[in-house]
Amino acid sequence: MAIAAGRGQVPFARRRACTYHHVLFLVIGAFLLSRRGVLAPVLSIGQGSEVQEVEEKIKGSKVFLLSKEYCPFCQRAKSILSSVGVAGLEVLELADMDKRPLVKDPAAIMDYMEKITGARTVPRLFIAGKFVGGYDDIVRMSQSGELQQRLKEADAL
Repeated sequence: MAIAAGRGQVPFARRRACTYHHVLFLVIGAFLLSRRGVLAPVLSIGQGSEVQEVEEKIKGSKVFLLSKEYCPFCQRAKSILSSVGVAGLEVLELADMDKRPLVKDPAAIMDYMEKITGARTVPRLFIAGKFVGGYDDIVRMSQSGELQQRLKEADAL
């Protein structure tokens, strides 16, 4: 038995379906936005304790490298720094060889890196609290001798 709707009214069953799809659309949209990092991490840039710890390590270390264990560029960067003979290298690994996070909120740390360095990639090298560059910069500076010079100036060789 169909229920007749009054003039200009939508039948109840159809109204309910529209509402269901509307809610479903909103839930899926919110989920996708949060996965992209648009909702959650933006609110916590510079606010989380991990981000503050990273900031303090950058400022307090002679040489600081942000890395991921599984990243081949990070492995090569650490090899270059080791072969140069860096003293006081502090490495923060964001993920292990199985790509499992080693910190509570790696996305917030990467958001912070993007904010201060312009990129979310690893490795990120800092000497005496100043951003030096990523892997390509490390290789270029190592080959030209600039890396060794900067490390000497920071008393890290």
